Amino acid sequence: MIIDAQSHVTSGQQRVWNRGGSRGSHGEEMPDSDDLLKEMDRAGVDALILVPPLGKDKVIDNDTAVQAAQERPNRFKVMGRLRPLDDGTLAKLEAWAARPETCGIRLSFTAELAGLSLLDEQLRDFWETIERLRVPIALNAPGRAAEVGELAQRHETLSVMIDHLGLAPRRHSDDLDTSLQSTLALARRPNVAVKATGLLARLPEESIRGHLKDCIRKAIDSFGPSRVFWGSDLSNLDWEYRDYVNFFREFLDGLGGNCRELVMGGAIAAWLGWVPSKDH
Repeated sequence: MIIDAQSHVTSGQQRVWNRGGSRGSHGEEMPDSDDLLKEMDRAGVDALILVPPLGKDKVIDNDTAVQAAQERPNRFKVMGRLRPLDDGTLAKLEAWAARPETCGIRLSFTAELAGLSLLDEQLRDFWETIERLRVPIALNAPGRAAEVGELAQRHETLSVMIDHLGLAPRRHSDDLDTSLQSTLALARRPNVAVKATGLLARLPEESIRGHLKDCIRKAIDSFGPSRVFWGSDLSNLDWEYRDYVNFFREFLDGLGGNCRELVMGGAIAAWLGWVPSKDH
């Protein structure tokens, strides 16, 4: 069972996706659910977590991802977006948590919440509510490891996933080491896990394969394979998807034990409480 921890998705009407072309995060080129399924089938990927992109003017569209999960419940689940400071969001959380298509909430502190501390008093009710509802949270918050650690300590039953190993897009090697070490230090918090997603856009282009292996190995050494979730961020992937999947298959098999089974699907299935059927 292989589960990809992240890709963005758009509707067929908005779709402009030149597979293998140059793509920027949340840019104009974005796959629809049919594009994703074709890539998944070719690569032998069983299921994928959909993260709705931010559209123009930071418009949130959860509906497209939810519809894809409704149509293919064994292939897709949705980590949706909500605006935690908007009126009515806490009530929406109750409904969101009850939906069978969803598996959590994703917040970006580089986009819609840029400039806001994770520990801001305005977010207290939001954190308390998702902790009470046991809604997993994924955080895109590079450079905020200390805040994430404090949040995890304050809310010990809140399941926190750190997107992209906590790395910002395209850093130099010296910055990479510092940022990665800050993330790895959070392994002492049992309610924190890491998503190894979007790494091609965050690691130095020179010797990229070596950097990928090094980062994943360090994440597994720190968090253990049960708290490291492989993913491609397929909508922004520059490699052929099948090649990317096979690269990690071979590398993780080389680490021995059950690393590949956990990192490439079993761990995130357990974390989110979702075990997709093989019948697809």
